[in-house]
Amino acid sequence: MESSDNASLAAEVARLRQLGSDDAVFEVKSAVQKLPKSVWVSISAFANTSGGTLILGLDESEGFTPASGFQPGRIIDQLTAGLREGHGARISPVPPYEIRTETIAGSPVVLVDIFPLRPLPNVQLPCYVVSQGIKHGSYKRVHDQDQRLSPYEIHILENLKQPTEIDIQAVPGTTIDDLATDRAVAVLDAL
Repeated sequence: MESSDNASLAAEVARLRQLGSDDAVFEVKSAVQKLPKSVWVSISAFANTSGGTLILGLDESEGFTPASGFQPGRIIDQLTAGLREGHGARISPVPPYEIRTETIAGSPVVLVDIFPLRPLPNVQLPCYVVSQGIKHGSYKRVHDQDQRLSPYEIHILENLKQPTEIDIQAVPGTTIDDLATDRAVAVLDAL
């Protein structure tokens, strides 16, 4: 009997087959023999945008069919080694993730759910591929592509959670009497 997770995965794979490509939420890689370097690019892209799922063990060029020779244990070992915080991490900062195995057409696949970093407090953005550095290794997900972030996008993400002095300074020549009390109360109520 199929689990609901496996049934929803089968439905997503059927949808990708109809589309003929992966999309903004799913990235498919055959990952036969070893984990491709492009996995780290996709993880960066998902972490810097809205999150997403890698499906490893399917061959997109063969209509999203199981990849012959896929070894889930080996791939999971390579993934966990690269996602380990500290020395040896292939990505920084390491986003929250979950790894699990499922089956498609009787063959194993590895699913890696990557969660976005933006909602997390005290996390320095962007997420980037360590070997490429922050300037060349920071990505975003756009439809079925992992696109390199522009210098401006990197700057925005780096400063997204940094309070600026201007936000805490009084406006010169004003007093508390200049505040619109009803608007100030509305802002405080919204917090």
